[in-house]
Amino acid sequence: MTKENEGNQRSFQDKRLIEYLAVPPKEDRCTCKCNHCYLLNSPTYKNMVKRSEERMIDDINSLTEDGYKVFFCTTELFKYNKWKDIFKIAGYKSIRTNGYPFVMNPNLIDDVISMGVKKVTFTANAGKYHEGLKLPRENVVKKAILMTNNKGLVTSVNVLLNKKNYRSLEEMIIPYISLGVDYFIFSRILPANGMNNLLETEDTIEVYGQVEDLKRKFPFKETGKYFEVSGEMGSTYRPHREKTCFYCPAGTRLLAIGLDDNIYPCSFMTQGEYKLGKLENGKISLDKEFNLELEDPFGCFAHNIQA
Repeated sequence: MTKENEGNQRSFQDKRLIEYLAVPPKEDRCTCKCNHCYLLNSPTYKNMVKRSEERMIDDINSLTEDGYKVFFCTTELFKYNKWKDIFKIAGYKSIRTNGYPFVMNPNLIDDVISMGVKKVTFTANAGKYHEGLKLPRENVVKKAILMTNNKGLVTSVNVLLNKKNYRSLEEMIIPYISLGVDYFIFSRILPANGMNNLLETEDTIEVYGQVEDLKRKFPFKETGKYFEVSGEMGSTYRPHREKTCFYCPAGTRLLAIGLDDNIYPCSFMTQGEYKLGKLENGKISLDKEFNLELEDPFGCFAHNIQA
């Protein structure tokens, strides 16, 4: 079965974006409570508003009608009874999962394919390289990837980096290359309660160097393997940074709806001092504007925030 992997084709330059933060209204809010999770560690979590699934669907509908592209940011989409309705409204072509739902119910893969999904993203667990992080079990992630690949979907893994593993990119991903993963995203772990060994900006120069090496070793046109460094890594040392088109849209083209129904510049900036307004009856009401002045206009502010 031929996969349709065209690399990074995202283009949101002219769109207004909303990150709608949500966790399922149940005690078992995720099949894997990762200790780096920006949702479960969000300052808005303790003030979380109880939202019915019907209300969330109404919110997304209203925001979409107002011209926003809505990203439904949740711990695990399949934990919702009405996940198909949420999925249809948001118009997703790709989906994120920790892998457990697919392993427990393989029919879900056929369901998402029937809804037009082309790509599935998992969080990589690289064994000893991710020691100390509460990630989805390695065997579960790998089994889910094999199942997904067998259905012809493009598979992607997010590889989390910290001080302990950032010099071992190839070692971490080789098992996933062998599994047939197509797309690799390297992300720095952002500050959260209890997180340590975080990357410094100076460390990213080695990350970018290794990614360039991987691109040369596994050229996309020959192997179909695509390697990307996520935006929050910043771009102080990003090669060809003036051509990446990445810049921080927080508070301008991008807004985040916190778990408390307040509006923030982005999903990583949900501290009280960044509150911009409120979501009321599916409509965004802003009390003030936000102007993020970065020394590096192609960089990211979030990794400097202390949890």
